[in-house]
Parts: sequence; C-alpha cells; structure tokens
Amino acid sequence: MRKPLYRVDEIIEAIANGHTILIAEGEKDCDNLWRIGLPATCNFDGAAEPGQKPKWRAEYSEKLGGADIVILNDNDPPGYAHADAACRLSLGIAKRVRRLDLAKRWSDCPKGGDVSDWLAAGHTREQLDVLIEQAPDYAEPQAAPLAFSNSEGVSIDDFHAYMPMHAFIYVPTRET
Repeated sequence: MRKPLYRVDEIIEAIANGHTILIAEGEKDCDNLWRIGLPATCNFDGAAEPGQKPKWRAEYSEKLGGADIVILNDNDPPGYAHADAACRLSLGIAKRVRRLDLAKRWSDCPKGGDVSDWLAAGHTREQLDVLIEQAPDYAEPQAAPLAFSNSEGVSIDDFHAYMPMHAFIYVPTRET
C-alpha cells in the first residue's frame, strides 16, 4: 500500500480554502510550519540521494492539483534533488509552483539546514511570509540533450524514471 502525503486531509481542506501549501522534506518541518499557521505537507521517507529514483511521486503532485505550492529544500544534495523532483512533477498540475531555498537568504544556514532550523534560529512567521511572497516561480532548467545508450543493459523505462523526457536523445544500440 502506498503512503499518502503527510496530513493529506488537512492539506485538501487548506487547498479548498485557497491557502498556499508549503512542501517540506520531513514531518518535523511540516509540523513546525503548521504550528505557525502555514499548511505544509511532505512525502513519507524523506529525500532520495541525487541520482536515485526520487521519492516524490506524480500522485503526490496530483493531490495538490490547482494549489499554489511553495517547495522548501534542505540545504544538502538530497534536499536540492528532492525539491527539484517535487517542482518538476508539479508543473502543469499545481496552479503555481515556486521554489524557496532558505540558504540563499540565510548566510548562517548549516549543511542540511531546513525550515525548522531557520525557525529555531529566531526567524519569524512574518519573515517567512515575505520570503514566500518573493519566492520565484519554478522553471525547469534547459539542459543540453544527453545521449543515452542501452548497451549497459539499462531499460529505457528505468532511464525515463530519472530524467525528464526532453532532456535526452535516446540512441538505440544494434545487437550484432
């Protein structure tokens, strides 16, 4: 059985009431955001390491259909990869997708720092509201096409799970 989004029933109600929904990396962050009055959710099991299959799934984004979402990342490679996957899978589903990297606005952000650390450092709800308003809309990076060969025995379906469709050119190999 697949695990639902964290606090999914509250999130559905918040969306229906027109609230901006924050997506954090973990339950602790979501609970801290709810404590200051900001609806937040996450997927279970945290973030995957870069290069691994993302733990954020399209079905999570579908639950957020029509919502204004802001995705927060932890300040480490898994956090950045996780936020990118959530943003990418939410484009065209959510009404608006924004990305908020607190480390760009918080010079003392530790490695692995997150919104809970930011709040514990004395920052306020009002300061976070300003950063949310200023958060840029997410736009998928335009990468140069990559060549991919299946000579290593990797299925093209597995490759598709890790790379957006427009980011590569598939070059089939010929069996001799």
